[in-house]
Amino acid sequence: MDLIHLDFTVDHDSAMLNNVVVVAPRGHRCFVYTNCRLSQIPGTRRAVILPSDAARGHFRILPGEILHLPNKPIELRREGIDFATRRLAELVRDDAKVNGQIDVFPRAA
Repeated sequence: MDLIHLDFTVDHDSAMLNNVVVVAPRGHRCFVYTNCRLSQIPGTRRAVILPSDAARGHFRILPGEILHLPNKPIELRREGIDFATRRLAELVRDDAKVNGQIDVFPRAA
């Protein structure tokens, strides 16, 4: 099973995304990508995950699977990261409902 871990700092009504980690078991190996970022091209409906600059490609989320694509389009790196950061802040501010879409496991302080 693939896993995406989103590490947030939460204060009152705001949340700041600190890190995105992708874990993808494949065969007898397990690929772990740390320090990833969310990216979303303005005008599109889905965000993707960009691994660190040292890693190739980007990840698209499909039902039950994380698909690794070999390219890293420039628009994902430029305005995509800024847009995804703003969009995530809006979702947190507006108390977006994610029931049934993700599992949330709060970490004890």
